[in-house]
Amino acid sequence: MTKEQQTTPGGITRAVCACAFALFHLLSAETHASVKNQPTVRLAVVNTFGNNFSVRYFNGTVNAIAKSLDGRRLIVQLYNQDEYLKAAKENKFDLSIASSGLTAVMMDTLGGTPLLTLVHARTPNPNKANGGVIIANAKNGNINSIRDLKGKSLVVMSKKAFAGYMIPMHELERQGLNPENTFRSITEAREPMTRLAEKVRDNEFDVAFLASCVLENMEQEGTLKPNEIKVINPQNSADFYCQHSTELYPGWILSARSSLPATMVRKIVISLLEMPVGKSNGEYWTIANDYQEMNTLLRRMEQREFMERDIPWLIRRYKHYILSAVLFLLFILANWMYLAYAVRKRTKELKDTVEENLAFERENLKIKDRFESLQRVNSIAMISTMVAHELKQPLAVINNYAEGLGRRITKGRFKTPQEILPIIEEIRSEGQRASSIIDLVRRFGKKDKHERQTFDLGDLTAETVDMLIRVGTLTTGYELKCGKNILVTADRLNIEVVIINLIKNAVEACRAEASPMVVISVSAKDQDAEIIVEDNGPEISDEQFEKMKFVGNSTKKDGLGLGLAIVHELIEAHGGSLVLKRKKEGGLICVVRLPRCEEKE
Repeated sequence: MTKEQQTTPGGITRAVCACAFALFHLLSAETHASVKNQPTVRLAVVNTFGNNFSVRYFNGTVNAIAKSLDGRRLIVQLYNQDEYLKAAKENKFDLSIASSGLTAVMMDTLGGTPLLTLVHARTPNPNKANGGVIIANAKNGNINSIRDLKGKSLVVMSKKAFAGYMIPMHELERQGLNPENTFRSITEAREPMTRLAEKVRDNEFDVAFLASCVLENMEQEGTLKPNEIKVINPQNSADFYCQHSTELYPGWILSARSSLPATMVRKIVISLLEMPVGKSNGEYWTIANDYQEMNTLLRRMEQREFMERDIPWLIRRYKHYILSAVLFLLFILANWMYLAYAVRKRTKELKDTVEENLAFERENLKIKDRFESLQRVNSIAMISTMVAHELKQPLAVINNYAEGLGRRITKGRFKTPQEILPIIEEIRSEGQRASSIIDLVRRFGKKDKHERQTFDLGDLTAETVDMLIRVGTLTTGYELKCGKNILVTADRLNIEVVIINLIKNAVEACRAEASPMVVISVSAKDQDAEIIVEDNGPEISDEQFEKMKFVGNSTKKDGLGLGLAIVHELIEAHGGSLVLKRKKEGGLICVVRLPRCEEKE
C-alpha cells in the first residue's frame, strides 16, 4: 500500500515529510504487494491538528482499514476544510475522516454515509466529543470574556471548519452578539490549528478559534506552555476532559461514498470496531446516536447565512465594495459627461474648420478664375506671336517655291506640265504643314489634348533634318546620330515642332562661327528617349543663360524668345523635360527627355 500527500495553500511545514515517512512505513506490509493496475481505495483525512499529531492519532485507523481491503491499495490524502469539500465534489476519495459538522455538510450536498465516530480518553462520549475553543494571549488583559471580543482581530483555519468556526460563532450568537460585526477582521489562515495558537501566542492576532483538545495536544507535545494561552468563556462538561468554550457535539466521523461496495464497507466497519484502543491517546471507533443538536446548529447557521442578509446587512458587509462601485460609477458618469462635452466641442471646432475650408476654397476658386482670365489674356498675345513664329518657316518655303515657279514659267523652262508637279506638291505640302501649325497653336491656346500615336523618335528626327536641309534652314555643318527602334507615344506634329525649334535655334546661334556645327543625337536613357541638340556657338554669359528660362527673352538680336518657351510647353504636355547646359568652349546643349514605350518585336 502507498501513501500520497500534498501541501495545503497555507503551507504545511517540514513535518509533512515526517508524516509521509511514518505513514509509508506504517503501511509497508501492504506496499510490497502493490502493482500499478491494482484497485485502490482513497482515504481523505482533514488535517486539523497538525501533521505530527495526525500521524499518531490515525496510525491504528489506517492500519485497520488497510487490512480489510482484500488486497486493494489504500491511498491516504491530507486536506484542509476547503480542499476537502472540493475533493468530495470532484470524487477524489471513497472514505473520509472529518469533523461531524464538515462531514454533514459534505453529505448534505454531495452524498455519503456516516459509519463510525472516533473517541479517545479525554472524550469518551461519542455524542459529546467535539467543541470549540476561543483563545487569546494569556498576557492580553483586554480580553477576558466573550464581550471583550468586540473589535478584535480573529484568525481561523477556515470558515467551513465546524469546531474551528461554526460552533464558536454560534456561541457568540447565543450570548447576544452579532457574529457578523463583532470582530474587526476575520482571517482564514488555511493552516493547521496548532499554527493558529502559535499566531495568537506571538501576538499576530488577538483571538483564534480552535477545536477542543488542540491545546492539550500541543502542551503534551511541548510546543505550547500552559501559561501562554488563555481560554475565553471556559466550560465544564461531564465526561469531557479538554478545555472548551462552547457546547459539545459528536466527534470525528468516518464516512463512505457510494463508490465503495457494501461488502467492503462492512469489512472496514468490523475492522475498526475490533481495533484495539490506542496506547497514546486511548482512541477507538464507536457509534454515535445523537446528531440532533449538530443538525440544529447547521440549520441555524444556514438560516442565519441567508435570512439575516437583508439590505442593512448587505450594506454593512459589503460597504467597501459598494463604495468602490459607487465611486467607479461616478467616475464613469463624469468621464461620459466629459467625453460628451469634448465631442460636442470638437464637433463644433471641426464644423467651423470645414466651413472655413469651404470659404477658403471658394475664395481660391475666385482667385484661380481671375488668374486664369489674366493668363488667358496673356496666352492670346503669346499665341499670336507663336502663329507668326511657327508659320514663318512654311510660308517662306511656299513663297520661295512660288517665286521660283513663276520665274521658270516666264522663261519657258518647263516643256511639259509634269515638270511643274513636284514644285506644286512641295507648295501643297508646306501649305498643309502651315494648316497643321495653326491647329497646333489653337490647341495650345485651348489646352486641348491631341490624339497621340506611337512612332520611332529616331525616324522622325531624321525626316525633320532632311526637311530642314531641303528648305534651306539647316545651312551649317551637322552630324546626325539616331538610334533605332526608340519608340515614344506622343503627338507627332508637336514633337516635330520641338525638333525644328531646337535645330533652328542651334543653327542661328552658331551661323557666325568660322566652322558652324550642329550635332543632333537620339538615344535611349533608362526608361526615357533622349534628344540632344548642341551647337558650337559663342560663349553664353550668366545673364544670357538666365534669360533663356523666361518667355520673351532671346539671345539673338531679332529673336522673339518663343522658341524654347514653345519647346518647354510641348515637352511638359507629354510628361517630359527640357534641360539646358552651357559648353565651356562656347555653345549650348539642349537635352529633351520623353517617356519611352516598349520596343517593337
